[in-house]
Amino acid sequence: MTEVRVVFIGPLKGLAGKSNVVIKFKDNTSVKTLFYNLESMFGEEFKHFFIDIDDPRMNALILVNGIEISLLQDLNTKLQNQDVITLIPVTHSG
Repeated sequence: MTEVRVVFIGPLKGLAGKSNVVIKFKDNTSVKTLFYNLESMFGEEFKHFFIDIDDPRMNALILVNGIEISLLQDLNTKLQNQDVITLIPVTHSG
């Protein structure tokens, strides 16, 4: 069993209704799978914030233990017990 802490920054804190959450799931879970779990926990508004829940990198920096996931294995990064995942929204206009 793997237990991770997800830290929400800025507007994500409001969408989640808390600053962080601890999630337990099977070993060998990826960052991508974590986002599906977050979607089921926090609903449609949380999902729509990311536009594409299959690729949430468009609207947030995703850090695992302080390292941006593109420097790891991107959305396929496997999560380990006691990892801290920080979600930092990015602001952009188009």
